[in-house]
Amino acid sequence: MGSINCYIPNRSGDKIEIDMIMLCQKGIYVIENKNYSGWIFGDEKSKNWCEILKGKNIFL
Repeated sequence: MGSINCYIPNRSGDKIEIDMIMLCQKGIYVIENKNYSGWIFGDEKSKNWCEILKGKNIFL
């Protein structure tokens, strides 16, 4: 599978990069890859998700 860089302009005029786009029957998934170690907790019914990186809790 090949790789194509995808850049999209945001409201401030900068560009954001999308690492992966998956097109499936149930929807379009946009994926950002990071080299972080931690956990993300949440589900489709949760209003907020929680990210834990290096002992810090961040509510998404």
